[in-house]
Amino acid sequence: MMKYLQNVPIHKDDLFFIPAGTIHAIGAGALVAEIQESSNLTYRLYDYDRIGKDGKKRELHIDKALDVADLHGSAEPRQPLRVLKYRPGMASELLIRCKYFEVYRMLINGVCQEVQR
Repeated sequence: MMKYLQNVPIHKDDLFFIPAGTIHAIGAGALVAEIQESSNLTYRLYDYDRIGKDGKKRELHIDKALDVADLHGSAEPRQPLRVLKYRPGMASELLIRCKYFEVYRMLINGVCQEVQR
């Protein structure tokens, strides 16, 4: 399976948008933020022969995964253009925008004050 996937090297602060239906794997050292409807659904095509809590290889979902997968292929994912907007005491950075959602990072420039009681 691994020979059919693109291997995209990642670096600190990289950001990639992986649309729903894209077959992908997440390598070691990656921090992932999944933006999705509340479903907790994952279809596995391959699982590196990992063992589940029951001591058996974890279940694969080949047919279901292929039913919803986008198999058209695509170019290597690129870093999206990030847009920073500055306001007094903060900045917002648009990380990702698609027709379903937008993701922003808020950069707050504030002072931490101790509260006396």
